Amino acid sequence: METLLEIRDLQVLVENNLILNISELQVKRGEVLVILGPNGAGKSTLLLTAAGLQKPSSGSIFFSQNKGLAN
Repeated sequence: METLLEIRDLQVLVENNLILNISELQVKRGEVLVILGPNGAGKSTLLLTAAGLQKPSSGSIFFSQNKGLAN
């Protein structure tokens, strides 16, 4: 099954505080992904980073078109 989204070693730091840390995440065609968590868990940060609106401190995000966002 084709991988639509792949995240590797993604970290986002704000004022030297680690607010997002994802070692690995893959979303394949046909899968449904739900992002849940309490306030401040990093849900919005994940989406902003995946959309290219927030720069990751490290790691990479790849989309199926081989267009990657990398640090």
